[in-house]
Amino acid sequence: MSPRPSPSDARQSGDEWLLDHHVLVCGEADLVLCDQVLRHFEQITGRQAVLGVSEESFAAVAAKRALTSAGQESRQ
Repeated sequence: MSPRPSPSDARQSGDEWLLDHHVLVCGEADLVLCDQVLRHFEQITGRQAVLGVSEESFAAVAAKRALTSAGQESRQ
């Protein structure tokens, strides 16, 4: 099993996450809280949080952003 991406890799300001009949919009001031809410939603409901724009799961977005973040760090 691969390690879970860091919470800082999963969210970006302006993301709109679909949580069943609810939408969570992440702002700059509460990005860490957004990750906590998304993980809690998934743990409690057993359902996936979905990024509204791409319909990708929270885990898929976190993995993709972790790769992008790692690539940016290696270029610096």
